[in-house]
Amino acid sequence: MNSQINRDPYKLTPGKTVMIHAYKFNGWLYRCWDFPKVIADNEKYTIVDLTNIKIISAEKNSMRSFVNWSNKQAFWVFMKKKWFNFRISKSNGGYKIYINLATPFIYEESAIKYYDLDLDFKYYSNGVWSEVDIKDLDENSRKFNYPAKLIDIIHDVEKEIWELINKGFFNKFIEPNYLEAINDLMNKYKEVNHKVDSDIENEQ
Repeated sequence: MNSQINRDPYKLTPGKTVMIHAYKFNGWLYRCWDFPKVIADNEKYTIVDLTNIKIISAEKNSMRSFVNWSNKQAFWVFMKKKWFNFRISKSNGGYKIYINLATPFIYEESAIKYYDLDLDFKYYSNGVWSEVDIKDLDENSRKFNYPAKLIDIIHDVEKEIWELINKGFFNKFIEPNYLEAINDLMNKYKEVNHKVDSDIENEQ
């Protein structure tokens, strides 16, 4: 992935089919989501529909090397100026938000691309949350020789996510009105060449 290329958010128009590529710090493409559809895009974030999407994982010497399909209704929010992104899916009668620490994404070669930075959070609509993959960060930071500046950024973003969870930042993405609007967009962009829906595009 060429991290020097400036992303062009104007290319990510709703209704556009893309790929999503997640890389490790050494440049290894370890996971790919094939052809999800952009359903909203504004100056703060891009939202992609993940429902019924093919997922290809390639984790060396791991049981997590597989091809799978996302069979639950889900969507992915890519923040444009933040070092994290998050996926929202239905879970046990509520919703789960899976928050990934990651570099801000770029868009090139028809793909949304980012570097995965190991630490993740699970946040549920009942307010329960946990931090996961702490061991992965410890192992990969040594294996891939993370620079000290990157380690500092990761810990700063970790604290930022704690604060955002406590402030209820993620709750707005699972409020009934918001989810209804997302569902409408998912249905709208099942067919290509539709106009942009301004309800989500202008969301603050």
